[in-house]
Amino acid sequence: MLLRDSLISLGAVLAACDVGDLGSTGEAPYVGAARTPAEGLRSHLIAIQASDRIAFGMQRFDLTGVDASGAQWIGSEGSLDRSDVRTLVGAHPAMLGVDVWDLAIKPASWTPTPAAHAAAIKQVSAAGGLITMDWHMRGCHQDSFATAGNEDCLCKLANDDVFARSWLVDGNLARYADAIERYDLRQVPIIFRPLHEMTGGWFWWGFTSWDCARLVPGSTVTGGAAYRKVYQTIVDYLRTERGLDNMLFAYAPDKLWDGLGSTEEERYLAGYPGDAYVDVLGIDLYFLDSVDANQLQTTYTRYLQLVTRLAQQHGKIAALTEVGDYRLAAATTPAQARWYQDHLLPLVTAPAVDLAYALTWENRTPLATEFYVPYTGHPGVDDFKTFAADPRVMFLDDLGGATPPPTTTPGTAPNGMPYCTANGGRGYGDLYACGALTCATGRAHLNLRNSV
Repeated sequence: MLLRDSLISLGAVLAACDVGDLGSTGEAPYVGAARTPAEGLRSHLIAIQASDRIAFGMQRFDLTGVDASGAQWIGSEGSLDRSDVRTLVGAHPAMLGVDVWDLAIKPASWTPTPAAHAAAIKQVSAAGGLITMDWHMRGCHQDSFATAGNEDCLCKLANDDVFARSWLVDGNLARYADAIERYDLRQVPIIFRPLHEMTGGWFWWGFTSWDCARLVPGSTVTGGAAYRKVYQTIVDYLRTERGLDNMLFAYAPDKLWDGLGSTEEERYLAGYPGDAYVDVLGIDLYFLDSVDANQLQTTYTRYLQLVTRLAQQHGKIAALTEVGDYRLAAATTPAQARWYQDHLLPLVTAPAVDLAYALTWENRTPLATEFYVPYTGHPGVDDFKTFAADPRVMFLDDLGGATPPPTTTPGTAPNGMPYCTANGGRGYGDLYACGALTCATGRAHLNLRNSV
């Protein structure tokens, strides 16, 4: 199904800018012309979000999965056409998630190899799919992303510890940027989600490690300011020092714990590094087997309404940056496995929730927390198929053909369509506030599938 079938919302927005109708060419809308891969990606996501549909993504979907026997299968270079999602519904997810560690840090011989991850990124992007990257970065003391043993790493970085900065920049960020260049990924648009789930205490960058006055005596930067400074350091290095213009940056807390502020908005923004450093506002939400699913549904709907509202206020894209159900592994009947129909779809289509994408985690084994999409033979197969058949859910085939290289100047279009530009004519902007847009008299080709 082409995106043109669901453009009512975007048409209303453009109409509010007095740019006329969407025409009769059958093409889906595109907002201006992009100068960089990141700007093209921004336009692409804005248009998806405005289309009243949502892109469904999965971590490493063509690199690992679970077969009908319950065994793990692993993808390799030259063999990346398989996914558990495609096996069930005939199409790959619209978004591929990859951990930076798998691309740039782990040994080259470990499978799936870094080269296989690079090939997967290229293949999905060339097919018109979306790419997002997270990073379970190992700490400055222990070879683990957990807090234990790495409690003071964030505070040392925030307070300019020489060793810690060298560890972060030379030992990690430089290797990431080098991998982007080595594997020829500079033209691949990427949503990078650094230091995610900071509102939890399980990662060394989480809020339990923000008390720098206690962890690093003599600190001048502490609390949320410490997290903000490290996040900004990461963005500045990749975007400015290394000149990577193919990345958008996502800010993605987890659950909003009381200790982070008196309101949920304060808790969400406790580590927010500022509008200049963030392009996507997201949140990571898991359905735990220890908490009633309906209770979580109510809370998570409220969270996503908050994310949507803040994204509109700050001119950002909104997303469910990570989601999954821990209870799928224990399900023995179709009724027990109805998570996609009963929870995920109502969550992402709830009133006042407006998202560009939702990403679930990867399939590795049939064990709890090791798979998130039903595999052949699992009682949740029909539930997922029904979810996938909903016209609001987008898969790779729905995004269409490959995204072309970015243009260096704003383009003109062959179909006589008016368009909106913003921010000095750079070809993207805040579709939620027409006051931030200049409705141009030029003609632009409006096409979600070719969103640069």
